[in-house]
Amino acid sequence: MDKYAELVGDGISNLVKKILPTPEATPSNIASFIDDYRVLYTERWNETSRPYQGIPELLRELTKKNIPLAVLSNKRDDFTQVCVSTFFPSVPFKAVRGERAGTPIKPNP
Repeated sequence: MDKYAELVGDGISNLVKKILPTPEATPSNIASFIDDYRVLYTERWNETSRPYQGIPELLRELTKKNIPLAVLSNKRDDFTQVCVSTFFPSVPFKAVRGERAGTPIKPNP
């Protein structure tokens, strides 16, 4: 768990590649691990996911000032849409995008 924070942020495929021992990081093992993760995440994503402290208040203030807001996530697009609509239903985001086929993940400009 201590090292987890160093591993996240480049998308699930890169996370899996980093955590699997080199001999186990085959394309089929990576795909299988990601499939299993997605099944579990679909079932349990909202059990521990929460906005960071202060973010709802910050978004309210930015909205009051008419500052355009958007979400860009390395989570799959469908999960990103659900998370944003669940946690920030009243925030008028201009765009909400997650990982999509054919679109590079963050930090790609």
